[in-house]
Amino acid sequence: MKRKSDREFMQMAIDQARAQASRFGLIDNPDRPSPLVGCVVVTKEGKVVAGYRGELSNGDHAEFTVLEKKMAHDVLAGATVYTTLEPCVERNPPKKACAQRLIDRRVARVVIGYMDPDERGKGYHELADKRIDIDLFPRALVEEIMELNRGFIESRKTPRPKAQRTLHSMRSDSSFKANLGAIEKIAAYIDRERNGTVHISAVLDDWPELIATHTPRPPWRTFRYVPQPTGDADKDQELLLINGYTPPPTFTPERNETIALFCGASTDYSELRYYPIKYQTKLALIEQSRPHTTLSAGSLMVGQRGDVLYVHDRSSRKDVVHEAHGQLHTFCGAMRSRSDAHYELDTSLVNACIRETHEESGVVPGVFGGRIAIFQWRQHINHGNEKLWHTGIDTVYLGAETGQSRMENLKTAELARSRRPDSERWEGLVVNKSLNKKELLDELTTNHPQWFASGVAHILLWLAIRAPGANKEFQTDAHSLLADIINHFQRKGYIQ
Repeated sequence: MKRKSDREFMQMAIDQARAQASRFGLIDNPDRPSPLVGCVVVTKEGKVVAGYRGELSNGDHAEFTVLEKKMAHDVLAGATVYTTLEPCVERNPPKKACAQRLIDRRVARVVIGYMDPDERGKGYHELADKRIDIDLFPRALVEEIMELNRGFIESRKTPRPKAQRTLHSMRSDSSFKANLGAIEKIAAYIDRERNGTVHISAVLDDWPELIATHTPRPPWRTFRYVPQPTGDADKDQELLLINGYTPPPTFTPERNETIALFCGASTDYSELRYYPIKYQTKLALIEQSRPHTTLSAGSLMVGQRGDVLYVHDRSSRKDVVHEAHGQLHTFCGAMRSRSDAHYELDTSLVNACIRETHEESGVVPGVFGGRIAIFQWRQHINHGNEKLWHTGIDTVYLGAETGQSRMENLKTAELARSRRPDSERWEGLVVNKSLNKKELLDELTTNHPQWFASGVAHILLWLAIRAPGANKEFQTDAHSLLADIINHFQRKGYIQ
């Protein structure tokens, strides 16, 4: 069989980028689109393997998908790699840059389509310095790539702004500041039996960057099982078990994902720092009453016509472990800071938000037109005969939309009864709340004992920013609805 020409392999790589666009859309985030990238690897023996960005896992680069997931056990020394975008040279730890992966696998030649306008690109020079042959796609094919990635290219022409609209400026608005205080008081009243509090830390236009650290905050100097944290989640857990920790009977090994402890933020919340730990280590911290804060992500999601709010009715099964046990909540859960046997890495907060919402609701949310809010909550949780503190940071997209998602996959009670035997493993069911002013007022003033306190805070802050994602009529009523809810709690004497 005649071997394909260089141009045919280049076209195959472009076709892979088109497959990504067909699956995920041309623009995944209007403010900061991800590139559409295809990659083809041809070994010295003539084996051809192709892939695209996010094909096997959200956020995975195209080169990583092919080299490490599809060809992990192949010999790639001497291979030629065709990629529509210049390989990156920088990734957040513990991930490795694509240029370094190509070097490590000893490929002989890399053929590049478009030079990456992002500051994390620049793989050309790194590859050239390692004596890897480099060629470029012809102009006609580069124009195809540019047309596919027009949104991505335009977004990188100006540096990403660090300044974001946060509560540091929004609290100067006296009426907005008063609403924030009332929202926090309502949440505290709802969670009064557990001495709970919810603090609204920031409202942002753009997603914070995640920065991994090697030291937990606060330090674990008095943590019996891991007195000297290593910075490695697996090593910490090994010490945990060596030093005698026994997990509770509800814990199962497949639940032992690598999550993230919150370790602080920049003053404008453009960066969030975290320390990776295994879920089992978190349980041990709780047992020992060691202070720690888990980093979570998720969304408040509305229907595509903007007339329904979807919420999560959390399971009360004993084998399901989460703080909002048997309560109503928005879609929110622990960020995953590393890939494990059963779980995929969240490469960013937006990825964590989409993944968590999809896992809990069954549909992929659209995240455009809304705002990102950061909440910090704290409450006492019963553990046996003890009440121990749980604290968390919720990074929530307020105003996610179901869009054109496959609504037949929404994890409702009807779906569970009809055709989903795996529903027994769901962490809860999706229920809808009509975006009708009177009905939502009744829900939040009379049914609030059924809610997790931070979930109510999510909804009330969403109203304070005029309910992005809702229909225009409801958006017009959002502020008056929030005022009615606050007035109800004040008249009852629940808050001052």
